[in-house]
Amino acid sequence: MKNIIFMIEKLMPDHINLIKRRYDVLKTVEILQPVGRRSISAYLDITERTVRGDIEKLAEQELLNVSKVGLSITEKGKEVLYELEEPLREYNGLSVKERKIENILGIKRVHIVQGDYDKNVAVKAELGKFAAKVLMTVVNEKSIIAVTGGTTVASVVDGMSEYTTKKACMVVPARGSIGRDVETQSDILAARLAEKLSAEYRLLYIPDAMSSRALNEVMNEPSIRKTMSSMNKADILILGLGEALEMARKRRVSDDVYKILVDKKAIAEAFGYYFDKDGNVVYESNLVGLGFEDLKRIPNIIAVALGRKKALGISAICRNLPEMTLVIDEGAANKILKL
Repeated sequence: MKNIIFMIEKLMPDHINLIKRRYDVLKTVEILQPVGRRSISAYLDITERTVRGDIEKLAEQELLNVSKVGLSITEKGKEVLYELEEPLREYNGLSVKERKIENILGIKRVHIVQGDYDKNVAVKAELGKFAAKVLMTVVNEKSIIAVTGGTTVASVVDGMSEYTTKKACMVVPARGSIGRDVETQSDILAARLAEKLSAEYRLLYIPDAMSSRALNEVMNEPSIRKTMSSMNKADILILGLGEALEMARKRRVSDDVYKILVDKKAIAEAFGYYFDKDGNVVYESNLVGLGFEDLKRIPNIIAVALGRKKALGISAICRNLPEMTLVIDEGAANKILKL
């Protein structure tokens, strides 16, 4: 099946671009539904006239529903997307790129989501859905899942399907809360993911960083001790990778700490640890949650990142986590290959 697109190209080379475009239209509807023609046109950077013609043909084949609120994909359309996903990934060279980046970074698995986040932010939703599927390949009823915060990890939770039967044992935050964006804090994301997986959850209810004295007092709370105990038993971690100085600003670090990060040329951040381009930890926050050494015992780490500016940081962090599975967009992938 994987070679079917190459066969079509040989038999009908003038049709291959049409197939790819209509697949892209169908995929865009799945991501953005309910959606209008104008949004599809902008997302794919093709004319509305072309989109209109493709929609008519896809609707005739009962792959799309057309209504007053916008376009939506049918079950038949989902089946077509599923069957064509791997053949088109192979044809577009994504599978080859994935293997190359695995060798470059020295990690277990790389998944590349089609699209460049720097050109279209809607790629984040597709990455979230893809990463959610990756998660479901390793989760079981006994799994304890730890999640960090941030908008990219939030997209994974958003992209997860809802299950009425128990899919995991428990979901916990990997760290305390961060910043003002409540909806992307690890506590909130853990609770939301647990609800979708019909799993239990435990929360921390404490800031991301605290003074040593305050931390010692808080750690004596029974509910916090229970959460930390579950966190230390996690066998799956969903990890967002950040750009060092951007994350430092979000966390409102002191001027002295910010200067340290600049002087030591920090380029990447992961749950409070800051790394230089060689993968060395140049600064660590006073963390509440999992430490960097804890990651080496977690068998399934799914890291998510978007954008070309993350490429160097991804390379740095991967030096320390060879068992990691990485989900990135084409923009980050192409930049890694150029480095």
